[in-house]
Amino acid sequence: MDNNEKLRDRIKRSLENASSTIELKTKIEQDISNIMNLVYELTNGEIGFDVVNNAPVNPKFEGCNKLIFLKKTSVNFPYGFHFIGYSLHNQTGYPVSVETETQYFDCDNESELNDVIASIIEEKSLQIIQLMSEKIDDIPF
Repeated sequence: MDNNEKLRDRIKRSLENASSTIELKTKIEQDISNIMNLVYELTNGEIGFDVVNNAPVNPKFEGCNKLIFLKKTSVNFPYGFHFIGYSLHNQTGYPVSVETETQYFDCDNESELNDVIASIIEEKSLQIIQLMSEKIDDIPF
């Protein structure tokens, strides 16, 4: 094998690894959305969610890139609360860092991630039901 073939193989492996990482990150994002869609289903569509970037100037949670905002779907303006913040490992996807106002978790695989988010949902279930039950006027002023 000459130098060009070695170089070609090295670059090819690197690109394949990068492609696999992108696919894994996409899957992780989809897994998180699937869990949050369960909340939507189990609240009969009354509680939805948005995934937004964490503002770098005034972040809601310190160590995360994205936020999940749970919201009441029956109003025409964003009304709800920041549920969790999370970040995917930049180079590998996992570990995924998940944080709340009081807790921080590093999830090394899909099972741990699902368990952590389910536990947070359990802890915040009263807050979710209160959001669902609140009577809000359609105009925020």
